Amino acid sequence: MLRRRFAISAFSVFVFAAFVAGVSERLQAQPAVEANGFGGFVEPKHPHHHFGGWYLGVYGNYTPSGLQLTQVYPGTAAWNVGLEVGDRILAVNGRRISMYYPLNVALQATHSGWVQLWVRDWRTGQLVSVNVRLTRTRVHF
Repeated sequence: MLRRRFAISAFSVFVFAAFVAGVSERLQAQPAVEANGFGGFVEPKHPHHHFGGWYLGVYGNYTPSGLQLTQVYPGTAAWNVGLEVGDRILAVNGRRISMYYPLNVALQATHSGWVQLWVRDWRTGQLVSVNVRLTRTRVHF
């Protein structure tokens, strides 16, 4: 009887380990944007492309204190001014960024293509003001 309990227990542990590994694999395959409870995306890839919008070149997750960058694309306006993964964009042109006033909406509100970003630097924790000249290119809404 004792051997049979051990066999069932060993099998149960094996099934549980396989289940955990499968769940872990699926969670790692999901993009970071879906990982937090606040949701969020910036300049998302969507099948309907519009030409002529302002483009910063970042992706991120909305948090209670702004948009934390998860991707900064090389050669874009964000890259050129030194934004890095981990930086948090708090405001655009003095207006706070949130899920209710997302970054892509704030960027399209400019007429000149220049915006002032308030960014919390992930390395130093300092709040810095960054003036950025956006590029006009294919924007993904």
